[in-house]
Amino acid sequence: GVCVARYPAVAGLATLLATGMSGPKGVSGSAVASERLWGRHLKLWQPVLASASAGTLNRGSAIAIRLVTIPLLLRYLGVERYGLWMTIASATAYLTMLDFGTVSALTNRLSRCYARGRSRVAASLVLSATLGLCLVATFGVATACIVIFSVDWAHAFHLSSAAAVAEVRPTIVVATLLAGAQLALAAILRLPYTMQRGSLSEGYQLGGNVGSFVAILGVVRAGGGLPWLAAALMSGPVVAGLCVLAHLTRTGDLSASRMSFRRHSRVIVALGRAGGAFVVMQVVGTLLFALQFPLLATMRGATAVAPYALLTQIMLGLQIPLTVLQQPLWTRIAGLRAHRDISGLRSIIRNYLIAAGAYSAVAGVILILFVNPLLVLLARSIITTPLSLRLAFAVLCALGLIGGGNLGSVLLALDLSKPLALLSAIQLLAFIVAAVVLVPAFGALGMVASVCAVYLIALPPTFVLLRRRLDVLGNTGGTVAGMPVPA
Repeated sequence: GVCVARYPAVAGLATLLATGMSGPKGVSGSAVASERLWGRHLKLWQPVLASASAGTLNRGSAIAIRLVTIPLLLRYLGVERYGLWMTIASATAYLTMLDFGTVSALTNRLSRCYARGRSRVAASLVLSATLGLCLVATFGVATACIVIFSVDWAHAFHLSSAAAVAEVRPTIVVATLLAGAQLALAAILRLPYTMQRGSLSEGYQLGGNVGSFVAILGVVRAGGGLPWLAAALMSGPVVAGLCVLAHLTRTGDLSASRMSFRRHSRVIVALGRAGGAFVVMQVVGTLLFALQFPLLATMRGATAVAPYALLTQIMLGLQIPLTVLQQPLWTRIAGLRAHRDISGLRSIIRNYLIAAGAYSAVAGVILILFVNPLLVLLARSIITTPLSLRLAFAVLCALGLIGGGNLGSVLLALDLSKPLALLSAIQLLAFIVAAVVLVPAFGALGMVASVCAVYLIALPPTFVLLRRRLDVLGNTGGTVAGMPVPA
């Protein structure tokens, strides 16, 4: 009681998980009412779970491929070149910041367009956004290439082997080109989710992952270097984006009326202005992930990146059953809000928080008890992880599932982008300060602690924002009687 009284965020979470999201209380406890309630839950979650099922298959296959390729690449590349690749792959994520928030700003607009039957308007928005992304990606890649050929990367990453020194620059070039292509196709890959057809995007991404795996095996068999492996590893999303574009064009979902370049420009500028808060969040999110590996490499050497990267990959794999909900959950909530279904919003968010809390315990046990036996089996004891690092990753995994991307998507769907952008800036500052203090002394363990601090800072205000927004929506126009739930 004292805790709840002193800390409004705790009270907010308790309210959300108890009665705050359950909507108006009914007086009937009959079996018919219970059956209707479960039917309501299933109807709310049906499009989310349909996309999530395909997403689980996609990401499950991706983690299976990763489990096969990790020991393969470790033996083929060695610890230093493997750590170098993880550093380069994370650094190229900086290019994704150049979309200026247009893809995120599109999500709510597209979800509302399709919920209201305005598919041609949605298609025009996507085509304009894609044109703008292509122009920005071209500029970003050209600028990045100037930087790439101006820096002594071997010295920056403390490389010692001749192979790593020779391959570092061409590998960065290849990764940059493919990252630019991914940026150009970002809006296309997002579109099926807003149509409540996320399985389309996930299916093509699955095909891209399988093709990437085949290409990796081909490069290793042929004895190719790290640049060729970079091309194989990063080509999957590009192929998937092109396939989604071809599919939607063939089915007529992107057959918008012809627009002049001036009209496209106006749409691009409007999306750019609307995406201001999303830019901040995207920059912060990209930096929070991409800075981890370079900071660890520069402060403790590329060799220190390998165990941290392996545990990160395993944690991301364990989070798949819930992280696949991020896009369909965002678009589903945006659609429910467009139909002013407040009771549906409360129900779906409450169910997610309960599931995230329960699953976090399962994932934590796996990280603590089974990671080292798995690494021994897959990597033949090339790398082992201490108990302290595994415990830290278990905490990080729980914080990420409960208060990470999925809950952030809920807030964005409820048009809370501006306060979330401010919170993101505070998180980035906290991460940089913590990393500078902790990583030089504690290495990978200090990096995990720095990321945990990011989530701990964000959780209380996040739950307060969510509770207040749901209260406001409930007071200004709850569920309209008889209004159908969008399919």
